[in-house]
Amino acid sequence: LTERASSQPKIGTGAKLLIGAENSRGKTALYAKEVFELEQLDMADARVALLGIGMAARSCMDAVRLLRQAGVQAGCVKLLNLHPFCREKLDKVFEKIEKCVVCETNEAVIASVLQKMYPQKKIISLTKTDGNLFTPEEIAEKIHG
Repeated sequence: LTERASSQPKIGTGAKLLIGAENSRGKTALYAKEVFELEQLDMADARVALLGIGMAARSCMDAVRLLRQAGVQAGCVKLLNLHPFCREKLDKVFEKIEKCVVCETNEAVIASVLQKMYPQKKIISLTKTDGNLFTPEEIAEKIHG
């Protein structure tokens, strides 16, 4: 992260967070729309979303290809940063999907937040805490299972 030189947040590379005192609940929310970033792959007609960050997102992208070959309308959402979540941007993603598999290399942090934000959606958590990466096949299996 970089030093602050003005009233606007400066952002470094990697997971983007507001720094210092700005990281309070109120001020962070003010910048959520401009700070929160995500990328989408094949989400235009998707009914199923695979969501990940970092290396988990790469496996999700490969799983989308497998699922599409099998006739599943799947897409991928790659989160570029974790905080602050922008409800407005996520609403656009979640309005069309029926199911979301959240792939995380931790204890289901993102999945639990999304389950609270979207209780009407089927949000499935797929976690790994052993340092191993997800395979596209095991992600695709979560959709069929």
